[in-house]
Amino acid sequence: MMLKSSIAELLNERPLEKITVKEICEKADINRGTFYSHYADQYDLYNSIVNELLDGIFERLGDFMTPDEEALIASITNVYDYLKDNAETIRTLLRNGVDYSIENKIRNLIKSIYLEKINKSVDIDLINAAYSYMAAGAISLIRYWLNSNMNKSSREMAEFSLQLTSNGLSALL
Repeated sequence: MMLKSSIAELLNERPLEKITVKEICEKADINRGTFYSHYADQYDLYNSIVNELLDGIFERLGDFMTPDEEALIASITNVYDYLKDNAETIRTLLRNGVDYSIENKIRNLIKSIYLEKINKSVDIDLINAAYSYMAAGAISLIRYWLNSNMNKSSREMAEFSLQLTSNGLSALL
């Protein structure tokens, strides 16, 4: 926890590629041997934090393919509650352009959810483009909500997310 807290503080100051293991260890007040017994480098520590958060999101997401809209909204609301509980860490991770690996991970998770349900006759490039679109949209919506001080409730955001996913901008017309 001390290492994760230390890297989060440093990420508020500068991008990941400008943070050293030595700085993380000094901030956490541990020796480098302890660091290296858990992580290969600062990127490994960062990825550990990202993976932990994404695991938390997808644990709460439940059955994303359920036809029961109320159950789906409840599930997405749980995700937004989790995002709210971890808002500072997520803001930090999405700051300074370090979200590329997060976007890739979300794209791969979306792919794993939908892969077997996709029409096999659709062009694979279009399928990959759709995954990228969904991942980028999800990240942008989360970033917007967090940066607007979460002025909408988790439930409102869940309903809006579902509307956008199902209907695109026509949900607003």
